[in-house]
Amino acid sequence: MTLRLIFFSGSLTMRENRSMGSFKHMICLLFFHFNTIACESFIDYQEGEVPILLTSAHGAKVTQVLPNIPFRTGKDINRFVTKADQFTDQITQEISNQLHSYDMKPFIIIAGIHRSQVDFNRKPVNAYESQPTKDCYDLYHQKIRHFTHQIRSEWKEGFLIDIHGQSTHDYDIIRGTRNKKTISRLIYRFGFDPSESQDGFYQLLRDQGYRVYPAPHQKEDLYYGGFTLNTYGSHRPDGIDAFQVEISRSIRIDERARRKLSLDIATSITHFYRRYYKDN
Repeated sequence: MTLRLIFFSGSLTMRENRSMGSFKHMICLLFFHFNTIACESFIDYQEGEVPILLTSAHGAKVTQVLPNIPFRTGKDINRFVTKADQFTDQITQEISNQLHSYDMKPFIIIAGIHRSQVDFNRKPVNAYESQPTKDCYDLYHQKIRHFTHQIRSEWKEGFLIDIHGQSTHDYDIIRGTRNKKTISRLIYRFGFDPSESQDGFYQLLRDQGYRVYPAPHQKEDLYYGGFTLNTYGSHRPDGIDAFQVEISRSIRIDERARRKLSLDIATSITHFYRRYYKDN
């Protein structure tokens, strides 16, 4: 569709002014609609049938960018990062595929725009530097908000797992719950932290041989949870329990290892969900 805008010179009557105001409003709505359509092609999402939400903010390849949009400059931002968490989008999708084999269809949201243009796991002031990237950032978080509300409405309790990658520390997986803050309702319901107990999400990964940091009773001091966890965790009245999983680069770049990890995470999610959420 081509829009041709014709500008008139000279003064306008009051009625013409009103008409021009309506016209401008229509154009703004059209541009908003087109931007939403464009962003929809960069944000993958899936409605779920169980109260589990998987999110991936940083997995997009360097070639996955919005055309004609400059990269972020990061002016006045501490810890400015533009590097992708390689293969985390694929891992998130594979976890979902494996959950299907357990007759569970999770909610999913995967960002498909490279971090050099927008960081979906940062607060807005640090996340984007253009209107189109703002629109896509907003859509990503609107979907998370909608899905968390749906989970609270239909199941009352559920959990979010935010998938990330790191290449700095020699651990397979780094736990993030903002030091139990984002799973506060889960802990309140049981009186202890089920994620680190028998059939707990992180403990099950340890049982499968993964080096998970920190130990169950140690403080999270490396990657303890970013904007997504802090915004949608169960310490918020309208949030759900939220976990962050930082996966080592050595696993992510090895196709065989990341496929095995995806299966093992799906298995851990399944046992954890059935023990602490289903019918609880």
